[in-house]
Amino acid sequence: MSGFDGKRSFEFLKQLSFPRLSATKSENRAADIIRQTLKKAGLPYKTESFREPTYTNTAASLEVTAPYKKTYPAVEVGFSGNTPKNGLSAGLAVLDAQNHFALQNAKGKIVMLYRLLLNDVYGKFKKYKIPGFIRVSDPDGHLAHLRVNQKLVKQNGKFPGLSIDYETAMELIHKKAEKIKLHVKMNEFLGTSYNITTTIKGTAYPDEVIFVCAHYDSVEKCPGAQDNAAGAVSIMEFARYLKENPPLRTVVLAWFASEEIGLRGSFNYAKRHVKDLKKVKLVLNMDVGGAILGSNGSNICGSKSLENYITALCKEKGIHAAIQHGAYSSDNIPFNTYGIPSVALYRSGGIYGHTPKDESRLIDGEHLKMIGDLGLDFLTRTANAIELPFTLDIEEKDKKAVAEYVKNGRYTPIKPEKDKKKT
Repeated sequence: MSGFDGKRSFEFLKQLSFPRLSATKSENRAADIIRQTLKKAGLPYKTESFREPTYTNTAASLEVTAPYKKTYPAVEVGFSGNTPKNGLSAGLAVLDAQNHFALQNAKGKIVMLYRLLLNDVYGKFKKYKIPGFIRVSDPDGHLAHLRVNQKLVKQNGKFPGLSIDYETAMELIHKKAEKIKLHVKMNEFLGTSYNITTTIKGTAYPDEVIFVCAHYDSVEKCPGAQDNAAGAVSIMEFARYLKENPPLRTVVLAWFASEEIGLRGSFNYAKRHVKDLKKVKLVLNMDVGGAILGSNGSNICGSKSLENYITALCKEKGIHAAIQHGAYSSDNIPFNTYGIPSVALYRSGGIYGHTPKDESRLIDGEHLKMIGDLGLDFLTRTANAIELPFTLDIEEKDKKAVAEYVKNGRYTPIKPEKDKKKT
């Protein structure tokens, strides 16, 4: 498949590689760039707006007050709340496990947790009078920008939190920090996000839809080149190709907003288009790509025959893409909850995800094309098959994985607003 222009997609990626936090002016700027590119390519598009909580003007630091004094750099955990003007002071408790047994021994103290903040632990902060928390980043020297799920905040309230790097955490432990002060500041407000779609109508089976998506927002202060300007530019290449080579089935391509704060764009789209989803046979999601140093992967939420088809296609093209099953934490999830199978294709460089180092210098056109070619080939074969070469059921283990994902609150089903369309 030679329809994917790596050089052009890389130039487009550089235009999009700036911080694009959900529902802010910067994300809206990215939406304008995507719309302008569609217009220049002669691709008609639709825009749907929705309102989302977001935040800007953030600042965070960690201050040790006893038995020594030192201030460490940190980044806020979004939506966790602001500390008092002079900071939030308490003792420090290092949790070796994220469960209620550990919380019992940390009562009244600020807790430090490694990596993920489990939702059921956050839900017990109030019970054990935990005033705030510290999340320790992976040992790669970079601070990851994270957010608390809005559903958890609504159910349990705000507990100011920040992220520190791994070495800072080790220093706190070795120097036996006992009393600390958190400083967290963010300006929360209700902003507007925009989902953008373009549709290539099928020439033979117009009522059968292959749905393609990529999110175009990023986490705060991160250029988001790999995650996910790469996916956004990839599906633009798909759209250009399909415009010149109309498929047998209808293909809808969607640039989703606000993925990073809980799949908000794709959720809003799915809720607004429930009737339309009955026509969707499969979702192809492009999320993370282009890394010069990295590896290819595929996540399948579907049938064994779909897995076999992807495996065979990779072998035919001479591309290795490690295949996994389950709930890929991205915009395919809302569609999976409606029983629609999905394939997510990606190329990841790993360590710089959700950090300010996720820059375009780590990407080139050759490696955008590598996973882009695979995605376009899979898409065109699927959209042009006389009969789909795989079954459309979802394996029970994948259904359970999606259900667990939803249960854990990483996907927040709040009622969306009425449609607001802008063309």
